[in-house]
Amino acid sequence: MVSSYAYDLLWGHFPIAHSPFFYDAKSGRFDLSNSVIGGYRDAIALVDHTLGQPRTAMERRAAWDSTAVIIMADHSLRG
Repeated sequence: MVSSYAYDLLWGHFPIAHSPFFYDAKSGRFDLSNSVIGGYRDAIALVDHTLGQPRTAMERRAAWDSTAVIIMADHSLRG
């Protein structure tokens, strides 16, 4: 959908950076044994990876340079 010109506005919500932290960035696997701080950092790595997929699709369709992407966060934890 992000690489289609049929849409003027798309809204996405990624609940990835919310507890429980279920991703281990070192192994690239899903694992619920992360600590709060380490797990949060791993969750941010997963957000980065997840947002990279639509960006790659948009770059292939030459839509990235003519699109505004707004990313908002509501978290007080900082890694």
